[in-house]
Amino acid sequence: MKGLTMQRMTQRAFTCATLALAALVMGCAHRETFDERLKRENPELWETINREAAIRKSQRTPTIGVGLECVRHGGPRQDLMPYVQGFWVQEVPFGQVSPEMSGGDFNCGGTIAGGYTIPRTWRPGMKVKVKWYTWDRPKPTTITIPVEDDPTIAPGVPIVERGVKGALHEYTTTIPYYPEPGRAYVHLFRNGQARVIISNIGPTGRDHPLPFSALEPPPEVE
Repeated sequence: MKGLTMQRMTQRAFTCATLALAALVMGCAHRETFDERLKRENPELWETINREAAIRKSQRTPTIGVGLECVRHGGPRQDLMPYVQGFWVQEVPFGQVSPEMSGGDFNCGGTIAGGYTIPRTWRPGMKVKVKWYTWDRPKPTTITIPVEDDPTIAPGVPIVERGVKGALHEYTTTIPYYPEPGRAYVHLFRNGQARVIISNIGPTGRDHPLPFSALEPPPEVE
């Protein structure tokens, strides 16, 4: 009887010791680090410190200048989305976002040669801000103009007034993985979203990562 009691007491003591050790391990595992505390208490300082450290580390990353092109997803007849009057995208010279933006008052379709700098090797977390202007192209309207008022325009000729630079759009997106450097394609969608794709295949090519016929953007990648 005494031996059985001692055995139970030993088992109970072992169980208590095991639970105490597990609690200690869990407490150590969940102890907040200095980095986590700084991120929680001063997120702006934490972001600045980590960004500067990443830039110093990534400045050894080889870069390359590539062409920059805008792709407007307006449907088969390109009439489901306003025309783009100008676009810009943040640069990623060392895999980190730069405050500088490439682009200008260019319509979609043309290419800015060597106008965008990217790492030769893809790096995760390349979030960039995209800005673009759109304006609605008015439909032609037929009006009668007396010849004596403007002899260069025949009566009844459709007159189209040029659109005015209108809405400014902004969207932040992450550049997805690319196996090798290629042209930077800024895909713009009618829902106000944008995607930046690096590819050696043009937007109308069958193997381009984002189909030209897409009316909605694919899910974001991190």
